[in-house]
Amino acid sequence: MERMQEHKRSPANHLRITSEFLFSLNIALLFVLVRSMVRVLPWQDTLQFRINGFFDLHPHSRVGAYGSVFGIAFVLALCIFLVLRLFSFIFVGDLFLRFVVGFVSVFALPVAWLDVSQSGGLPSYFPSPSHIWLLVELGATFVFISFYLLKKWVPLLWVAIAWLILHFSFWSWIFFDANFRIFLVPSRLIFPLVGFLSSVTWGLYVSKQHSYTAPPHTPPADLLSS
Repeated sequence: MERMQEHKRSPANHLRITSEFLFSLNIALLFVLVRSMVRVLPWQDTLQFRINGFFDLHPHSRVGAYGSVFGIAFVLALCIFLVLRLFSFIFVGDLFLRFVVGFVSVFALPVAWLDVSQSGGLPSYFPSPSHIWLLVELGATFVFISFYLLKKWVPLLWVAIAWLILHFSFWSWIFFDANFRIFLVPSRLIFPLVGFLSSVTWGLYVSKQHSYTAPPHTPPADLLSS
């Protein structure tokens, strides 16, 4: 009981809840996107036709296509979020949020790209950088996050934001052919955008936790005092 009251009074609680929800939405969006691209969700077509029929649109209108993806993803995100909320009052939930959520938020988009590309779901004319450069980018990002999490290096806010923008822009360019198609279909921006916001919110939450666990500042002793 005392732990629950302390949890509710924590100034970082709103950041925790926001981080959990954005993490849930990020995972749900990418999961449904990948499954729909490799045609593993046959019932999604039925939902798409029903949405387009409700609005008197063409059966294959993008309104129904994206409405079905976002609708299914939102329901799935709520389920994941409720599970995280249930675990938020135990120690395992704290460890998961601090040590797992950040890595998953940042690397979920690359993993989704790998799944789709290996399944042949991406057109051949989409960007295909050398695997060496992909490993370099992922390795550097992993080190960046690890150092931040372990308090080995705390970057300036604009440096961290810039790094995440470059990371998600790079993988969006690969996944969605961002030079043209992501602007032709702006709704695709929600996938990297939610991942970016999830990563930033997690970083702010960890930063708050660092400030809570940091030892109090003690001024140097006055050498002139007797």
